[in-house]
Amino acid sequence: MKTLSTKKKLTVLMVSAMLGTSLLATDAQAGHYQRSLEGSQFEIDTNANLILDAGLTLDWATVASGPDPKYAEKDDAPTGKNDDSFSGGTKEDTQNPNTTTGSIPNNKSDLLKFGAFQEGTQFLHLYWARVQNPSGTTLMDFEFNAGDQGLGSNGFPIRSAEDLLVEYKLAQGGTTPELFLYEWLTEAAQGSCEASNKYPCWGNMQSLAGKASGSINTSGANAASIGLGTLDPFTFGEASIDLSKVFPAGECKSFGWAYLKSRSSDSFSAQMKDFIAPTPVNITNCANVTVIKQDDATPPKALKGAEFELYFDNGATSGVFDDPAVVGPPPTGDESTTEKRTTGDDGKAVFTDIEAGDYCVVETKAPPGHNLPADPDFYECFTLVADSDQSFTFTNPRKPAKVVITKKDDASPANTLGAGWEFTLFVDSNGDGDLDNGEPIAKDANGVDYKCTTGVTGICTISDILPPGKYCVDETVNGAPGLYGDAAPQCFDLVLDQSKSLTFVNPRLRGAIKVIKTIKHKAAASGSKPHSGVSFTVNGVTKATDANGEACFDGLLMSAVSGVGDYDVVETVPAGANFSAAGATTKKVTVNNAAKCDDATYVGETVTFVNLPLTDIKISVDSLIDGATQTNIQCVNTGGTTTNTDNTGGDFEVALLKREPGIYTCTINVDP
Repeated sequence: MKTLSTKKKLTVLMVSAMLGTSLLATDAQAGHYQRSLEGSQFEIDTNANLILDAGLTLDWATVASGPDPKYAEKDDAPTGKNDDSFSGGTKEDTQNPNTTTGSIPNNKSDLLKFGAFQEGTQFLHLYWARVQNPSGTTLMDFEFNAGDQGLGSNGFPIRSAEDLLVEYKLAQGGTTPELFLYEWLTEAAQGSCEASNKYPCWGNMQSLAGKASGSINTSGANAASIGLGTLDPFTFGEASIDLSKVFPAGECKSFGWAYLKSRSSDSFSAQMKDFIAPTPVNITNCANVTVIKQDDATPPKALKGAEFELYFDNGATSGVFDDPAVVGPPPTGDESTTEKRTTGDDGKAVFTDIEAGDYCVVETKAPPGHNLPADPDFYECFTLVADSDQSFTFTNPRKPAKVVITKKDDASPANTLGAGWEFTLFVDSNGDGDLDNGEPIAKDANGVDYKCTTGVTGICTISDILPPGKYCVDETVNGAPGLYGDAAPQCFDLVLDQSKSLTFVNPRLRGAIKVIKTIKHKAAASGSKPHSGVSFTVNGVTKATDANGEACFDGLLMSAVSGVGDYDVVETVPAGANFSAAGATTKKVTVNNAAKCDDATYVGETVTFVNLPLTDIKISVDSLIDGATQTNIQCVNTGGTTTNTDNTGGDFEVALLKREPGIYTCTINVDP
């Protein structure tokens, strides 16, 4: 399985020219226009020139006009005493070389200008121009340096490992140059040095045969398009390089500067001479991929914390992400993972310095509170072109929140109340944590109020709440208004994918029972008067009637509350009392009105008890002659109760004690 490794390279392109020994020529363009490489649209003529004069589409004249953004050029300082050059002792392996000024000897290349142009992702084209055609071998070096370490104090790029040097070499009298490649080494493990065994150094020469092509002008050339007028023969050369040799597969490199130099001879360790100061170029096989992460709100909000991976699009179906290791589409193929990124505060994740190719960028983990987009929206497959950044926007559906409400009373332990309690979600628009008058009801995307009503379990849920924010829930319908009071609203912050649990406690309403106690009394205008001091018991509490004959009991739950029922009001008649109860001493009372004993207007329950005064009835018998008579006394009251008393002689008394009011009839039979 192929995976991508990326390597950031801010690089410098250096071009060098020299005179030296004779060289062999190579030709990598067989079957194509003159010296052009296969697949390239850039014209490399056998007799190098700058004018487009064939069936291709590019030459130096076309890319320099405009100019093309991938084209760069640099002029040398004017020939003469102010022309810049290297100080004595500077060699190819010298880092941060010293410079001076002065004219270049006639037998050395006096440089005029150089240029570079990248054609797509596959080809790099270079040219050089010089003042005169010196004797001997012509040698030009194109050096690629990583610029991530910046420039030295003299303006030259500081070299680093994997810098490259491309050598353009034309033997004396020849017309077809050879091209070679060197790599900058910083330690022995990277390879052997070309000219010394002291690191850092340029590594051994590698042939670019079959991967590069070049030419030189064998006759005068019109260089007006690059500002040089007419050039003498053998003073202008050009080359094309297949970037697959310069840019190894799977490795991203970028070249940001160009620099031309010459040596005193063709020996690699010879002293350096003329140079043209570095100029910025843009040569790369890399590009950046930017992911923009947002939610589905209006307007959308940037999302932090989304995770993305970049994959080669090398699965079963091109343009479709079909990796069995990633949640998403059915596993139908194979993809090779590359890099991972996580979006920051700005909702962006950037894959930098990615080699050109076919990729899929895949969201593998949604940020908290969000869902991954549905297939196929969780990925984008695309072709990445060098130096052509790509940007993709991914939208994550927000995970709505919910509020789960449980309805209970204020008992200990609390009882869960049943069905019929309605709750409504309000927007806490001023964010003060209180439900204020005028604050609006929260509505869903369709304009429907967020509400719920409890079922038999006493629980209901307000679901799919968006957006997150500050809310209040209020009880808008009391499911048992005669039994329970209202609960206060509750305000809170709600975040995405939150399940907020709320318990609303409703106070149980309480009522009162007032006992009114009277006693029958002949002297009272109404026939009865208040009876004080009589004890009554309700729900385990005992109270005595006051001077008004009243005793009040409050704090009593409604009889309809589950498990409560009617209350027993029990009168206690003291033993030996001079009165009795007229009717039952225990009465049942239903409490169904909320009330207190001390309410200004009493609206609670009332129950009446009446007492009767008692009377002692006495009948005495005195037999004047002892034993002469026998007396029988029979008394019957209004209730039909009969009292018989017999006496066989002598004196006696019949006492009917503590008798309730009524008619008593006594028959006295005296038998002589």
